[in-house]
Amino acid sequence: MKLPDEIQTIISRLNERGFGGYVVGGCVRDALRGIEPNDYDVATDAAPGEVLEVFSDKKTIETGIKHGTVTVVINGKNIEITTFRIDGEYRDNRHPDEVRFTKYLADDLSRRDFTVNSMAYSPKTGLADFFDGRQDLENKIIRCVGDPDKRFNEDGLRILRALRFSSVLGFGIEEKTAASIHKNRLLLKNISAERIYSELIKLLCGIGAGGVIADYFDVMCVFAPELGKVAIKGMLCHTAKTVDNVPPERNLRLAAFFHCAGEGHGGVECASVCNVLMRRLKADNAARKCVQTLVAHFGEKINADEAYMRRLISKTSVGAAEALIKLKCSCLLAMPDGVADTDIKEAKKAGELIKKLVADGECVSLKDLAINGDDLISAGFEEGTKVGAVIKRLYEAVLDGRLQNDRNTLLDEALRLHDSLMS
Repeated sequence: MKLPDEIQTIISRLNERGFGGYVVGGCVRDALRGIEPNDYDVATDAAPGEVLEVFSDKKTIETGIKHGTVTVVINGKNIEITTFRIDGEYRDNRHPDEVRFTKYLADDLSRRDFTVNSMAYSPKTGLADFFDGRQDLENKIIRCVGDPDKRFNEDGLRILRALRFSSVLGFGIEEKTAASIHKNRLLLKNISAERIYSELIKLLCGIGAGGVIADYFDVMCVFAPELGKVAIKGMLCHTAKTVDNVPPERNLRLAAFFHCAGEGHGGVECASVCNVLMRRLKADNAARKCVQTLVAHFGEKINADEAYMRRLISKTSVGAAEALIKLKCSCLLAMPDGVADTDIKEAKKAGELIKKLVADGECVSLKDLAINGDDLISAGFEEGTKVGAVIKRLYEAVLDGRLQNDRNTLLDEALRLHDSLMS
């Protein structure tokens, strides 16, 4: 395992002072999978005070010294070094009440969540794998370290982390671990909405999201009980397939996941339920509004018709209309073979039509209209509501294809409308 220079420097210096130094956790897992790690965590038998002494010539930050973590800055990069530790009780199902430092690497690795995340590596001694993490990695299995019930009761978020790793890595979940997830799913009620939302997004964007949704839907219903209607309506398999079919983009996957969360199959009522769910999960406003818009229009039949598409874009945006087409195609593809072939072809034509309308500079928003209120006032209109009313009627006519978006054509029609309003 090739380590970055700054990590090699940290471990070498710890070794020179008689301490052990290892990279641990996700970076080891990723390296064994042939993937370049995004970041590295270092663990050591040196106590926090000893770490500060070893790196006294470097900038250090006492990040979480109570829990054994010191940050050392090398080459402008912040590297966390944490002392081997044993966790105390987790009375809040999230954080240990206390930690005790230990000199043994095996103690430290035994408190971690899953075997694939419980390996360590040192250039001096090689791979440390006390819980067969490498074998589980090769077999593509997510398995708790030790007793699953204990691991999940220590930290309820691990339930969603297990599902997230399963989805993102495309791994199965070991039988006892899976049974414990179902058994302990209500522990998620103790987890903050922000943490659940963060894990959910990663899960939904994984390569195995559909399978995880189908197998662990009861877990999802803990933080989103409104989704229970999906199973009642017999739409669970359809929802899972739709999520898998849509590109792995946050808003698209969220919309696919929530599009049946109501009485209908998309539409205003489902969008209202979606809004409630995303507010509860503390989703940011941009994501919430985008997903709600997609779900609201999801129930519409997509027509490859210029007037329809101009109106759809005017009500949403070019980006939202394109996303809606992707979502619609994904949903139709989730239906039994041959059932929706005609609708799929129509939706794909509509997607091409959006590109054409944009390329041709068609009027798809009020700002694209060839005239504005100032033009009407210059033509003799008095300022007031009549100007806005005429602009609106002109815009509607252009969207419907009854008028060309041409300045002179629109001014002529505006004057005709003015005369009829004044008579």
